[in-house]
Amino acid sequence: MVNKVLTRNIKAAIIAALLFISQLSTFMASATNVSGKTTFENPDFAFPENVEKDAMPHFKKAVFSKNGLEALKAAIQVVVARNLVSQSSFINNAEMLDSAANVLDAPYSQLFYLLEAALYRQLYQDNAWNYNQRLLPTDSLPADPLSWGRDQFCKKVLDLTEKAVGADAFSKAMPIKDIASVLVNSEQAEECGLAVYDFLVYSSVKNLKAFGNDIPDKMIPFGNVKSTSFSLPAQCSRKADSLLEGLYEYHKNKGNTAAEVVAGVEWAKNKEPIKQRAILNDLKDRLIHNEWDARPLHAYYPVSYTHLRAHE
Repeated sequence: MVNKVLTRNIKAAIIAALLFISQLSTFMASATNVSGKTTFENPDFAFPENVEKDAMPHFKKAVFSKNGLEALKAAIQVVVARNLVSQSSFINNAEMLDSAANVLDAPYSQLFYLLEAALYRQLYQDNAWNYNQRLLPTDSLPADPLSWGRDQFCKKVLDLTEKAVGADAFSKAMPIKDIASVLVNSEQAEECGLAVYDFLVYSSVKNLKAFGNDIPDKMIPFGNVKSTSFSLPAQCSRKADSLLEGLYEYHKNKGNTAAEVVAGVEWAKNKEPIKQRAILNDLKDRLIHNEWDARPLHAYYPVSYTHLRAHE
């Protein structure tokens, strides 16, 4: 019998894991302080200049003392407040995040690189058509990203992604609940045993897929092709696939069953139908007698359900 409770839990965990810090910024920007008085603890984004004024000292102090979580909270407030005042604040925001990432210890340094990558991804998406028309070299990146082309954004986000998912021993060891104060609805992700590394991977995949959703298996006509032989958008797709596969294998080897199910389904969604079936059938066969039975996934992945039923 399908366990509906587990179905809801796994689905909620995926949703929580896919939350972007930049999306959280939007959430914070829409929140209002009923008192009309803004403070760092209770910011009122109706007065963005005051929010930045309150948050910046907290940010500087937190970075100096290497309090990563406090620095992250303050940085999000500053970025949101600046964006509400002026759309020309991008360079200052990116420099602020990068400087913090260079000082803080992992995994908070990784989270700052992730947030920086999300800013570049969002800037690209805001005017993607124009950026896609510019075929520019990537050996150097002009100071103003507004002058970039698509491939330059790809390269920047790829570089930041490598930094965001590096030093993974720290992010794998930290439960996602430890950063819950900057997440929304993370309770089910916590129950499924997700770590900060899961958050970094799923969020990085979302960043990378902004540059193309090609299925990696279709891009490999021959074996042993170096990744640098592919276009930069294709490299983004391949990197996203590699991250999902690595996360799935990690949880599989560690016996983190709930997190493995989440990673397995997310990876399968990135594959062609034949390989998708193989991944999902592997989950089903190994977990059929486990309380985290793979069958609950069928309830909200119709394609996966069809593929599995054809092989039962």
